[in-house]
Amino acid sequence: MANQLVAAAPSSASDSYQRSHRAAQVPEQVAVPLIQTIWIRRWVFAATVACCIAAAAAYLAFATRIYTSKAKIYVEQFGPRVMGEQGNATRSDNYLHTQAEVIRSLPILQDALEKTHYRQTKTFRDVPGDPVVWLWRHSDFRVEVGKKDDIIAVSMDSPYPEEAAAFVNAVVDGYVGFQSQHKRTTGAEMMKILEKQKKDLAVELDARLQEMLKFKRVNGALSFRDDKSNIIVERLATLSASLTAAEMNTLEIRTQANQLKAVLGDPAAVTAYVQSRQMKEKDWGDREYDEIRNHLQQYTIALNGALRVVGENSQSPKVLQANIDLLTKRKAEKERAMAEATYADLSRQLAAAEEKERQLRTAFEAQQKQAMELNAKAADYARLEAELDRAQKQYDLIDSRIKEINVNSEDAGTLNVQVLEPARAEERPSRPKKSLVAAVALLAGMLLGTGVALTRDWMDRRLRTTDETTMVLGMPVVVSVPRMRRRLSIARRGRQVEHEPMSDTSEAYRTLRTAIHLAAGGDRKSILLTSPTSGDGKSTTASNLAIAMAAAGHRTVLVDADLRRPVQHKIFEVDGSAGLADVLSGKRNLKDVLRRTTTRGLYVLPCGTIPGNPAEMIEGRGFRQVIEALKGTFDRVIIDSPPVMLVADARVIAAAADATLLILRMNKSDRRLAALALDVLQRIGANVLGWVANDMSRAAEGYRGGYAYYAQEPNTDTNEGVVEQRTAAVAATQLPRESGRPILVPSAHESREIVASSNVT
Repeated sequence: MANQLVAAAPSSASDSYQRSHRAAQVPEQVAVPLIQTIWIRRWVFAATVACCIAAAAAYLAFATRIYTSKAKIYVEQFGPRVMGEQGNATRSDNYLHTQAEVIRSLPILQDALEKTHYRQTKTFRDVPGDPVVWLWRHSDFRVEVGKKDDIIAVSMDSPYPEEAAAFVNAVVDGYVGFQSQHKRTTGAEMMKILEKQKKDLAVELDARLQEMLKFKRVNGALSFRDDKSNIIVERLATLSASLTAAEMNTLEIRTQANQLKAVLGDPAAVTAYVQSRQMKEKDWGDREYDEIRNHLQQYTIALNGALRVVGENSQSPKVLQANIDLLTKRKAEKERAMAEATYADLSRQLAAAEEKERQLRTAFEAQQKQAMELNAKAADYARLEAELDRAQKQYDLIDSRIKEINVNSEDAGTLNVQVLEPARAEERPSRPKKSLVAAVALLAGMLLGTGVALTRDWMDRRLRTTDETTMVLGMPVVVSVPRMRRRLSIARRGRQVEHEPMSDTSEAYRTLRTAIHLAAGGDRKSILLTSPTSGDGKSTTASNLAIAMAAAGHRTVLVDADLRRPVQHKIFEVDGSAGLADVLSGKRNLKDVLRRTTTRGLYVLPCGTIPGNPAEMIEGRGFRQVIEALKGTFDRVIIDSPPVMLVADARVIAAAADATLLILRMNKSDRRLAALALDVLQRIGANVLGWVANDMSRAAEGYRGGYAYYAQEPNTDTNEGVVEQRTAAVAATQLPRESGRPILVPSAHESREIVASSNVT
């Protein structure tokens, strides 16, 4: 705990400001974790849960036992079929729900009531009015359709299981009988309808057949279908194919003639055309054209040889060149003659093709006219044939339906209803369910208990645990002081360390002493103990802390700076007629009002005469001078001040003290006031070392006693010389005058006399 205090103690003004800033952000009502809140209010939570469980137990003890009788039936529709798709239609999604409503219908329920003699049953004995209406509106009679199957469940809840089972079975039997009667009536009516339709169709079928035979006699036995037996249709198809081929041939010849006509206008194109035909068609051309080409090729070769041998100015090349020119001219004339001959041939072919196409088109149009006349007759014939076929199919279908109904016996039924599970009298009640009621009661109790605990915690602002207080203040606890016995006097409580040194309470104060020593060290001698409000135990903590410090060998003085309600003179049973207030007012010297105690090394500076202006006295220069004088004489100066939130005295004292401890009484101190008190102290620059959890329940913090057995008080017999020596060093110290009189500390002789006369062993 002391190590936590050392780690949490501010080391600079910057750390102090940051902690002050965090404290200023503490909300008015700091949230506590839910589990911790429930643990704090565990008795309220447990009482609420217990009440809910007790209420559930009472309900289970006095509630009427309800038994559920249930029957299950399987319903599948086969239904009589009349015509085509109508008879083979798929059942609608609402079919089972419709059957469920049939089960709940008035005829079936009335029949079931009559069969069970409902007037003599306990279930319906006290039913007012019509029992069917009661079954529809107020009873626990149910007809439910399965969500994933074709099962219909008929059930009834009643305190009388035998009567409920009998009524459910009567309802199921009534539904099965209703469906059987409905099937017989439907079958008879269906037979009458089908027989009449069969006779009508037989007459219609005979009339259609006679009409078709008459049409054939008038129009011959010629086939009216598009097959090979129809000569007109076959001839029309042949002419159509021949006409198409002739059109394609004419188009091809015309294209070739047009291309060749364009070629005849260009000599170079004529040459290219002739050569192309020569290469593609080996048998195209004539012998003379081939000889001209060969001679032209030979003369060209000879000319090239002569030019290389005799030169171009010789007579031989000139003769050769003249022959070449002549052959070239004859070749061009021959090519043009060949192209013109080809064009003339194409023209003759085109004329012949166009004539053939014209003749085929004329024949096709004549044949097409005959086919159109045939189509009208074929359409009439097809209509007669379709009507005959339709009538025949309807006749066959009705005949098959009549045979199907005749084959089915009257007991087989067109609607299959199978009772899978008849209702029976249950031995175990379905309501109330003990496990469900207990679980609901437990859950409701936990929820209600949590709500009550949170409400109580929200309404109760008191600090309950150290963890909660640590979250509220944002700093760790220095020590937790166990609760003292209530019957102890103020003197006994204030000197618990002296009277019961081996108790766990005394050990807590010694732990606080160690923590302060490690955190404050020797540089911070003056330590202020304050609290948000009165009654938190700051004076008791201050007195016991002073005793613990003196017992450890520290020269300690306890200053009662509560100039409004001082108690330290009562705790140590010393003269309190004069004290700090008298020194600050200039009426007495400091040495005259210091009081020795029964604890070796401990002195008390009581409040003295309660002034009318305590705040002004504390704010004056004299108070700081007194504290500085005491710090020069003693190792520790413990200051007991008024509450922070009630008066301004503690704030002034905190600014003058080296360190400050905030005392909080568990289960009493207010959260908001504790956070505001810490905020106020840090804002004025007080060095708050931490807070002390006072009056802590031993069960809450794990105090069981016993560890204090190992605590050993230090031997202080050798400290007397140290006290005398340090006191004599400042024997004649005088402080600046306040109100015209000097403020003095005890002289060395007076200090030795106080120490020597001490009766502490």
